[in-house]
Amino acid sequence: MPPVDAGVPFPRPALPEEPWFVDADGARFRYGTAHFEEDGRPVDAAYSRSSHPERFAPLHEVADRLVEWLVSAYDVGIAEIDAADVAEQAPADAVRAVRLTPSDPDAAPLIVLWTAYPGVMVFAGTMLWTAVPHCGCDACDETATRSADELESTVTAVVRGGLTEWLRHPPPAAQALIGERGRGEPPGPGRLLVDGSGWSCGSVAEPWAGLDAAKDVLGRLPGGRWRPWPVRPRTGAQPG
Repeated sequence: MPPVDAGVPFPRPALPEEPWFVDADGARFRYGTAHFEEDGRPVDAAYSRSSHPERFAPLHEVADRLVEWLVSAYDVGIAEIDAADVAEQAPADAVRAVRLTPSDPDAAPLIVLWTAYPGVMVFAGTMLWTAVPHCGCDACDETATRSADELESTVTAVVRGGLTEWLRHPPPAAQALIGERGRGEPPGPGRLLVDGSGWSCGSVAEPWAGLDAAKDVLGRLPGGRWRPWPVRPRTGAQPG
């Protein structure tokens, strides 16, 4: 992929329309339409079903293109790594993992991991991790498009310097991912769900093997805030 301008938004590959499926009663439906709800709530049986995980297959291509774009737009190194060495949260069905390391040591490193489910996980900084889809069950009613939005907004927030991590006393440790328009302080720990329009936050409970390493890294970051990724110099650019 030729060098690109980091100021240009990620050119996400076009996703196919959400496919139609047929439920146990013979009714056609699409995910994202609250099909498995009654009286405004998912039916109990939907929580234990993940009927059509194949609908998330386009996420792998989105992750492929996103990694290519990051390497082209930003001054980062890339390395294929053993998925088993990523983190305690890495699933057994991981099929590939890459680590992106910015040239600025105070910019957050990022790992992208592909799962056979199919899905994608992102690990950033010292503690942050998230997965798309988050669950995949029929009750959650997730779609590939919604999951791709969350993947892109999470990575974008990290790359633009939106990740802040800190250590409570006593732990658990915690992290906040600040969206492009995020302001203010997170109110407390919670599941990491990022939509790019504000902050989201989460926590890591003890015992946690990476706690000592996180202390060393975060100790050098003012306020625990990671810097934006350095932009890759454009070919032929003249020095200012």
